[in-house]
Amino acid sequence: SFGLSVYLPTKGASLLSNFAFRASAHLPSSTGYEDWYMVQQWINNSVNPDFETNITGWAIGGVGTTLSRDTTLAYHGTASMQIAAGSVAGGCVASSNESLASQGVFVQPSVWVYSPTGGEQVRIGFDEYQTITFKQTTFAGFQTLVAGWNKVSPGPLAAQNASTTAVRTRLETPANSVLNVDDFRIYRV
Repeated sequence: SFGLSVYLPTKGASLLSNFAFRASAHLPSSTGYEDWYMVQQWINNSVNPDFETNITGWAIGGVGTTLSRDTTLAYHGTASMQIAAGSVAGGCVASSNESLASQGVFVQPSVWVYSPTGGEQVRIGFDEYQTITFKQTTFAGFQTLVAGWNKVSPGPLAAQNASTTAVRTRLETPANSVLNVDDFRIYRV
């Protein structure tokens, strides 16, 4: 048999910070069963993932885009960040390095996105940097939103540039859209 348990250290904070999982397997042997355990610690490296106090750490991801803190709508907690895109694709990007990375290292970005009507296409990824010098953007494919909260989590993405040393989360939103985001996460996996 195989079991999986999730350890949440404290209610609330665990949703936005560290968590661990433990997998246990019961494998038959000549004397009965043997147990083994594997513990993996994932650390959320996102800068200000929940916007509970402010939107510090995030910058616009397109010309004409505005970012603001919204306390009327939240996936977790009491606030989210509203992204209002102008006449070109908008979005947001972390304004400081979040996770160490190098070519071939996998990074898992995710976020909850609220759409009032559905139909918008968004994509998440990360900008690759060599210290503070931008190298390139790596995106997952587009995801079409439905009305309400949507988890945008494409699976692990590999850093592509040979000189990459760090990444910053980036979310791209369509032109003329107003969407809310909450609970950004970026893990090195």
